[in-house]
Amino acid sequence: MLNSYSARDVNVSFNGIAITGFAPDSFIRIKRNSDLLTETVGSQGELALTHNSDKTGEIEIELMQTSESNLILSGLVLAMEFQNALIPVGEIIIQDPSGSNFTIAHNAYIKSLPEVDLGATQNTRTWVFGCEELVYTATPSGFDATVKGFTL
Repeated sequence: MLNSYSARDVNVSFNGIAITGFAPDSFIRIKRNSDLLTETVGSQGELALTHNSDKTGEIEIELMQTSESNLILSGLVLAMEFQNALIPVGEIIIQDPSGSNFTIAHNAYIKSLPEVDLGATQNTRTWVFGCEELVYTATPSGFDATVKGFTL
């Protein structure tokens, strides 16, 4: 079966705000902070597995330095730091309609500012988000989060 992928079709939003202007190569990294299971091995080699309830995670989104999304995210940080605004918390939704990934990060927040690197050519800015619950899965092509009976 022939499948196709286009980075152009990947959609990302934070708290309902579309994130655009991705870096040219790898531009999204998604990972949980803990393993799914914890292994304990007894003194005679018996293995016991414990389900880990930690679903916190981290998402890195790499943008071109000219992306307007840098201005939006920077504005949220400035409001929080200098106007005593509430910490911007919301959902990050990442959807790849080709079927490789669907992600929801509940109670997501900007964890750290990107490192700034200026030079003779275009550079990137990597925004790091933390979240209370990170759920991601491979999905069938054309998957829609509103599929009846599916809950993340």
